[in-house]
Amino acid sequence: DNLDSSFSRDNITFLAFNRIFPFMVKEEEIIKTIKMVKSSNPDNFLIVSLHWGEEYKLINSPAQQKLAHKIIGTGADLIIGHHPHAVQNIEKYQGKLIFYSLGNFIFDQHFSPDTQQGLAVGLEIYPKNLVYRLFPLQIKLSQPVLMKQNRASEFLIQLAKRSDDKLVDEIKDGIIKIER
Repeated sequence: DNLDSSFSRDNITFLAFNRIFPFMVKEEEIIKTIKMVKSSNPDNFLIVSLHWGEEYKLINSPAQQKLAHKIIGTGADLIIGHHPHAVQNIEKYQGKLIFYSLGNFIFDQHFSPDTQQGLAVGLEIYPKNLVYRLFPLQIKLSQPVLMKQNRASEFLIQLAKRSDDKLVDEIKDGIIKIER
């Protein structure tokens, strides 16, 4: 039952799904679960976490984008991805954000700069808007540490270059505001 991977509190619902072999949840099951959760809690802010994507890639795959758009279209308010061990691009679709991968958080992959970086995302929910705060992380001794300002700025510039054109300036600033 996919509801084993759900949590709700304070008008926020969190669903998590694995899209990696061998325990991959089928796309139809994801959509069915989202529809069921949204019908029982239509006003809740729905965050969908997906373990998906190709390892070490900085850009999402077309299959990820297709599924992400379907998930947003079904009722998700935010998608947060993980698995590629690298921070992937951010997309705005139908007024909702898709973080394709937040990269590593606590991990021991020291073989490339991309695997030694991560992104934490803060979310503030207001009646008329959402504010996302981006916190670039450096993985040091397998532990996340906030990047120093100069490095964080360069990281956000690079992330903005490979992300949705509509978000470039906001990503560079580390704050994304979305009207509700």
